Amino acid sequence: KDSWSLGLVLLFIVSVTGLDSYQFLELSPEYLLEWRIEKGILFLRLNVSTNGWIGFGIAEPTSGSMQGSDMVIIAILDGVSKVEDRYAMEKATPLMDEQQDW
Repeated sequence: KDSWSLGLVLLFIVSVTGLDSYQFLELSPEYLLEWRIEKGILFLRLNVSTNGWIGFGIAEPTSGSMQGSDMVIIAILDGVSKVEDRYAMEKATPLMDEQQDW
């Protein structure tokens, strides 16, 4: 399959005041995470080259793994996009969240 690139912008409201910043983290040549805080709003952007799906999750800092994480899984199959809100209670296939609001 051919690979495709996906730019995903996620928006969070956080309680940060007086701090505007821009940061990025290249997790691999195919996976770049960028974020900025602007007027108390956290903007996240994923730039990913893939040929199937991507996932992004947020967990408690002390978890050290996917346990306790809330995540979004995005796939494009046969030209149709699919977005799923999932969570993980252990290092296993993430469970579908009952409330799809990621």
